[in-house]
Amino acid sequence: MAKLWYVVRVQTGRSESKVRDSLERRIKTSGIEDRFGRIVIPTEKISVIREGKKSVRESKKYAGYLLVELELDDKSYFLVRETPGMGDFVGTDKKPIPLSPDEVQRELAQETQAKDEPPQIKVNFKQG
Repeated sequence: MAKLWYVVRVQTGRSESKVRDSLERRIKTSGIEDRFGRIVIPTEKISVIREGKKSVRESKKYAGYLLVELELDDKSYFLVRETPGMGDFVGTDKKPIPLSPDEVQRELAQETQAKDEPPQIKVNFKQG
């Protein structure tokens, strides 16, 4: 069975990085590490100019969501669902729908480009 990418919601008010870390710990203790691949928080670098000072920061592209690579079976499904702070898989109620290979490639390519390319510029204007 091949590993596919799924989108998982994070509960409102929970930090994506803390939930990801919690899921990674549960995967290690459960003994089914071979069924899981990477767990990604999609981010992008943004250059912000405030009060004449330029700073670069990382911004979450899809706040409240994680990308999880896994072989979907009953054990892996319930391990993800029962992790504190996790919501539901994105898709139908009966069976989660994996991302298409094109969507996965586009998201992962943007992740690597974000590290190599200069950041996007975001300018906030004030009245006056």
